[in-house]
Amino acid sequence: SSFFGYIPLFRDLKIIRYFMGTTHLGLEPGALTHGWREKGDEWLAEQYERHNQHVVDNVPKDQLLVFNVKEGWKPLCNFLGKEAPPDDKPFPHCQVNNAASLKALKKQFVRIVYGWIPMLALSTAAVVWASQRGEKRPSRLRPGN
Repeated sequence: SSFFGYIPLFRDLKIIRYFMGTTHLGLEPGALTHGWREKGDEWLAEQYERHNQHVVDNVPKDQLLVFNVKEGWKPLCNFLGKEAPPDDKPFPHCQVNNAASLKALKKQFVRIVYGWIPMLALSTAAVVWASQRGEKRPSRLRPGN
């Protein structure tokens, strides 16, 4: 357990992740988030396919778009009832989930999650230093006192 357990958002996410797949896939609690390591990538891919099929089987057809980003703007815009951008405007799939963008996203996440720790430590040290410095300084008397 980490200090994230004391942050309500992260604590709730951990609970939600623990029960993922227990209802519609009939999996044991924690199987998708922890148990897959023993079962291998094939098992995880099978659960992914089962989940997708569950969505297809249970979401009304007029409310579901089964879409691959390689198809470009047209299927998405048609589904949303919007006009597709001009053909010279590329679909951003090549910039979203490539290795470089995922590494940059991870780096940004780490900065956000852990960046406050050194700032808090430095701020606390500055306050302690300033308060101790103030205590050591003799009070100055005004002339005539």
